[in-house]
Amino acid sequence: MDGFQILLLAAAVIGVILAAASFFIQSKTGSAEDKFDGADNVLKAVGASVEEADNAAEELHKLAGSVMEEMEGKYQELLFLYNLIDEKKKEISAGGWNSGAKREPAKKKPLKHPKQQEILRMVGEGMAVADIAKELGMGQGEVNLILELGGR
Repeated sequence: MDGFQILLLAAAVIGVILAAASFFIQSKTGSAEDKFDGADNVLKAVGASVEEADNAAEELHKLAGSVMEEMEGKYQELLFLYNLIDEKKKEISAGGWNSGAKREPAKKKPLKHPKQQEILRMVGEGMAVADIAKELGMGQGEVNLILELGGR
């Protein structure tokens, strides 16, 4: 049972308890017509509570969806960065960096990061890394890493 169902169930249970309590209180005092009016009012209140709970559950569902979308985007960015780091490690290992031998710079593969072209355009326009990071909603370190690992 997920959180939305629990919230809805709790609202329904509270409504039923309030309806029963109100009905029993009214049954002790007043006429039959008053009792029916009281029960009708309680049912309306329960209906309003259930509707309010439904609205809250719908808002929670929308919020959860947007959070999941953002998390998926960040996950994809992390995968991209891990792949860049792994490629750089392989390049260093194959390049003989530890042997002390001179090496020619490796030809850089074009990056496949979704924001790479935008970052390069902004750098070309003379924007600072901090400004680029802020505009693209990324960390400065992430922008620097994309630039460095991409051979720029």
